[in-house]
Amino acid sequence: MIRVVFDTNVYLSALFWSGNPRKCILLAKLNKVQAFSSQPIIEEIRAKLIGKFGISAEETDTIISDILAYTTLVEPKSSLKIAINDPDDHKFIDCALESKAQFIVSGDKHLLFLKKVKHISILNPAEFLPLCRFLSK
Repeated sequence: MIRVVFDTNVYLSALFWSGNPRKCILLAKLNKVQAFSSQPIIEEIRAKLIGKFGISAEETDTIISDILAYTTLVEPKSSLKIAINDPDDHKFIDCALESKAQFIVSGDKHLLFLKKVKHISILNPAEFLPLCRFLSK
């Protein structure tokens, strides 16, 4: 099964808008891909929901519970320090390395600029979806 780490922006886009990010998350919900996350990613989602979108703490807890229902949490034991314009993005790379994910799916230009880190391809949702269909057959 395809192993993937979704960036916070993919989760948030999937929640609030239709489109490719929602299709990516639906693949995880339907168990077509195996999604991985880490506590720092979950905490970033929580902070954005409350701070940026004004979602109540109670509703945020419900959203996080839903995400955790189809996502496997890992605890990265090490951090690969590479030159990246946004050091906050290391959490996605660390999570992908720990979970042995093949992909990080993101809309973040800093991550997308890297294209690949070790065995991990970094793609936007529109690039990931057709590849996912191809690999799962």
